Amino acid sequence: MTDADAFQRAILAEPAADLPRLVYADWLDETGDPANAARAEYIRLQCEAAGLSDFDHRRHLLEQRASVLFGERWIDWWRPICRRVNLPEPYADADPRWHRAVGWPYYLSEETSDFVVNNYSPHLPWPRREFINVRFARGFVDELFLGGEGRPSIADWLAVVPADRLTLVPLVHEDFAPDDTPALRTIRKLTLKITDAAIPLAILGSRHLTALEELFLWTQEESPDALELRTIARTPAGNRLRRLKLELSTTSAAAVLAVSFPNLCDLTVNLEHDGGSHSAEVTNGVSHLAAGLRSQLERLSLFTRGDLPPAGFRKLVRRPWESLRTLELLDPLVPADVRALAADAFPQLAELLLVLDPAASNQSLEALAQWPSVKRLTRLCFGGGTAKADPGRIVKLAAGLDLDVLQTFHLEPHADARLKDRLSAILGDRLWMG
Repeated sequence: MTDADAFQRAILAEPAADLPRLVYADWLDETGDPANAARAEYIRLQCEAAGLSDFDHRRHLLEQRASVLFGERWIDWWRPICRRVNLPEPYADADPRWHRAVGWPYYLSEETSDFVVNNYSPHLPWPRREFINVRFARGFVDELFLGGEGRPSIADWLAVVPADRLTLVPLVHEDFAPDDTPALRTIRKLTLKITDAAIPLAILGSRHLTALEELFLWTQEESPDALELRTIARTPAGNRLRRLKLELSTTSAAAVLAVSFPNLCDLTVNLEHDGGSHSAEVTNGVSHLAAGLRSQLERLSLFTRGDLPPAGFRKLVRRPWESLRTLELLDPLVPADVRALAADAFPQLAELLLVLDPAASNQSLEALAQWPSVKRLTRLCFGGGTAKADPGRIVKLAAGLDLDVLQTFHLEPHADARLKDRLSAILGDRLWMG
């Protein structure tokens, strides 16, 4: 066994740990090979970026440099993996028609900062479905997107790459037996593109999913109902979940979610409806989530497709969320919502992402500027609604922030080209516009 093999075996043994990857990076540097030095830099950049919030401008800068290295070197890093799982080896071939990095029969996503290698090209037939794509993170293949029948199997992949994230589409390997796949022990994040409840139940019931922390139920047709959610929560893996991402369409499902996952601390939820009054469904759903989860959630991301009425927002902020540190509200907020937010329902809040109603963004910005607790935010991000807001209101808000606490102020590009310079003078490198 070579030194490189030994380092990679150590990484495979602890896919969640950064230390074996960083030790390997040090060894790569010590070889003196420029190609190895590029790989070492890439590993360090991605490991550092992974430890930062998605909305931290420092992560953006690290990933910019990592994407340059990835675009230049990905074929060399991908080729040995293909050999080990018996996939066709890539070779470089420029593709000016699509302006993508190509290593036939694979190609990169349009943005190299996605760090994704796809098993198909837009102008080629659909691939063998057992392998759709992989994503590199922390220097190695960290996420697998698999489906269909055949090889490489899930076990084949997990014997070769230190992936701890797995996405499965509905027809995943008909011979796939979760209870007979010990390699699942490394999986921390599972995304299931489902058509019925039998798929997640079969997998979540595996005795090998001992490390699972995060589940994303990606529904194609109907979202999970109350009975399906209750059954998922009763599986060992479901009961241990700390992070959950899903769509809900009934008030009863929201009620079950709110009381069935005792270890849940991070929730991303899209509240839909299945008929009747959408606003009433959403309001009742928010009421259940607030009543059941306000004492345990540390992060909440809420989306209702623009149908969160004022009554629903008041349900959300009526009583304090004792542990919530990150709040993402992805529906356009009107000034009354922002003023309700300022009633200090979130005493521990450190990160806030808002989308403002463009028609009333100036009043909303004024309400935020008058909110005393805005000074304790480490990250304040606007996901939309500010592109044509009064630059003076944005500058006033920025000037009132505590720069000893603030790490990131994220704003979409603005119609006033001079605004960036005005904000940079106040915020320095805390500003991220884009």
